[in-house]
Amino acid sequence: MTETVEAPARRSVKRRRSHVTPQQNLALAVVVTLAAVAAALADAAPTGYTTLDLVYRVILAVGVTVAASRARRWSLVVGTALCVAGSLGLPMLVAAVAFIVSAYMVAADSRNRVIGSLLGALIVFGSLHLTLDWFTGSTTLLGGAAVFCVVRSGYRNTGSAARKNWRRAIVLLIVFVVAATVLAALGALLSAKSLEDAVSRTKEGVAAVHDGRTPAAAVDFEVASHHFESASGTLDAWWTTPAKFVPFVSQNMHLVSAVSEAGRDLTLAGKRTASEVDYNQLSSHDGGIDLAVLSRLAAPVLDASKHLDRAMASVSHLESPWLVGLLSDQFDEFRSRVGQLQREATLAKFGITNGPALLGSGGARRYLVLFGDPAEARDIGGHIGNWCELSVDHGHLSLVHVGTPLEISRRASDQELALDPKGFDPSLISPQPGRYPQNWGGSPDFQMDARLAADLYQRANPTKPVDGVLYADPYTLAAMLRVTGPMQVPGLDRVLRADGAVQFLTQGQFTAFATQHEADDSLTGLIRNTFDAFTKVRLPGPKNFADLFGDVARHGRLRFVSLHGDDHALLGRLGLDAGVPFGDSGDLLGVISRNGNPNKLDAFLHRSSTYQVRWDPGSGEVQATASVELKADQLPPGLPTYVVGNEQARPLGTNVTDLALISPFELTGVTVDGAEAQVSPVFDGRWWRYIVRIDVAPGQTRRVVFHLEGNVDTGDHYRLAIIGQPLLHEGPIHLDLTASRSEIVPGRGIEVDGGHVTANVTDQGVTVFDVVAQ
Repeated sequence: MTETVEAPARRSVKRRRSHVTPQQNLALAVVVTLAAVAAALADAAPTGYTTLDLVYRVILAVGVTVAASRARRWSLVVGTALCVAGSLGLPMLVAAVAFIVSAYMVAADSRNRVIGSLLGALIVFGSLHLTLDWFTGSTTLLGGAAVFCVVRSGYRNTGSAARKNWRRAIVLLIVFVVAATVLAALGALLSAKSLEDAVSRTKEGVAAVHDGRTPAAAVDFEVASHHFESASGTLDAWWTTPAKFVPFVSQNMHLVSAVSEAGRDLTLAGKRTASEVDYNQLSSHDGGIDLAVLSRLAAPVLDASKHLDRAMASVSHLESPWLVGLLSDQFDEFRSRVGQLQREATLAKFGITNGPALLGSGGARRYLVLFGDPAEARDIGGHIGNWCELSVDHGHLSLVHVGTPLEISRRASDQELALDPKGFDPSLISPQPGRYPQNWGGSPDFQMDARLAADLYQRANPTKPVDGVLYADPYTLAAMLRVTGPMQVPGLDRVLRADGAVQFLTQGQFTAFATQHEADDSLTGLIRNTFDAFTKVRLPGPKNFADLFGDVARHGRLRFVSLHGDDHALLGRLGLDAGVPFGDSGDLLGVISRNGNPNKLDAFLHRSSTYQVRWDPGSGEVQATASVELKADQLPPGLPTYVVGNEQARPLGTNVTDLALISPFELTGVTVDGAEAQVSPVFDGRWWRYIVRIDVAPGQTRRVVFHLEGNVDTGDHYRLAIIGQPLLHEGPIHLDLTASRSEIVPGRGIEVDGGHVTANVTDQGVTVFDVVAQ
């Protein structure tokens, strides 16, 4: 009989609970405290309420740090690895050190509750400073996963009684979250109609203000204010308070509540403004601006600006990735509308505070107006064919005189400028502006042109000090005709209307008169009559005035530089006195044509440009190519010699253009139609002007290519300013930029494909690009 021997039963091995010494307890307390302080200084905002978010961050730090002191080592490895994967810079370095330490503990089979708690504190720090946002909420999900690993492991290694209490707390928390969410949804449902009506009436009020229907606007704003107040009262009711404690839900509730408060503030200001402000009353019946009315508008306009600033400040910090899609879209629209109204109110504020001085409230002002003709190009747009002197005294406009360049020509001034250039660019002085006032627009920087024009005008008229200089071209005159109405053309049986003004002034007049002298006399009379009528007619209100002249100002066809520095606050806001935004650390591009004949053939010339840039953010090195295409139209028959002739012994109809490229970089070569060409470099103190003379026959197209190289500041920003030249025909400029070994951050006005940027602008006005690499 075989005896069966039973194997001894296997005894389960229970993990022995570690004992913590008083010194370790003290160390744990120090680590927990430091983790809480670091979390308090972080900017994570799970609810959108500052104090509550601070409490949540501290609770998270304390809980995770304590849990990490009991957690298994594998959870610390996973938590630190997730923090490394989702961070950059210092947070990634801290997480990497924590990962190495936790991995060493696993490899060495070492356990230490103090070190575990320290690693937990570093995991909290890393999860609150994740930077790699792959998609909406990715940083929150990644940080939550890192924390969950540690907390879950710490929970499993806690005593059964403690785990039971934690389960009860979790159940109660779930019940609270569900109840709070239901109450929040109920509040949102009850306030939705009020909010929708409030936003709708606000839009109607804004539209009514723009249309000049101020009584209707006041009613719309009052009704909108009541709707916003109703929505705010519902959302801030006592029974919606629990929702403030629930992350994600609280952010959406907080946003709607803040927008309601801001909307109420905004519409109350709009009601007062619409009730008390009628901008159409600013215009005097006999011309000019009524400064007494302007003074009465000060209080409501300044109050509206203050309310709008406050409304914008209250919503500017509310951006959150956890907003629900529909609410996020509505918030973006609301913030955009408030921002637009804020800018308009700020402009009105500057108009109220700075406008009276410009309008002669402190004594009569004298302004010199230069009328440019882009049929004969200069840097500013066109050569100065006529000028006029305007006076404004306590808001009343009057025309003093209209003249021709010959009346203010002083050859001696060129000699004086050569001896004492007063900071004027060489390329502005070299065309002898004293002898030829037609060249007063010889710099793309109108602030410099204005200083030169004021200086030379006062030398020719010592008793007539100039307070400011304006530039206007045929597009501006066309806008003036929309105010004055059609004008009779002196010497012709023709009435000039706004729609046909540009064509007549730049082309039609050439065949309408027998001689150039007759054409010049007629144009002088036309400008005199138009400006005189403009000073006497009732001007349109600010909005209609902006609609008429805003576009020509944006394109550089209307400019205004005051010689009184305090006026810049208003003129700068209007975009009228902007100079060239050039700094030593950035890039600048200007494509400038000057008529070299002289004749009027630029009325038939078209220009387009491409600027290709290869940029290395690490070294700041730049290699660039600027390609310019000039195309001349076939000429209509019957053009007189002064239009198609030249002083360069070229065939009639040949356009001789001095094409200049403005750049801070060094020119390495230039070609015309593929062949090397001669270039004349001029340093203008702030930039280089590379000049190539080009002949363009009727129907011909010429291509000029400039090759450049240079440096910008090292770093991830590439700032490029493009100087426009408002010629008769708008010309496109295409930007093509590539950043070496970098991705480009999407930005305003640019198309981005990895490290490649493209953009298109016109060659009018000034455009600034700020390209950011990462």
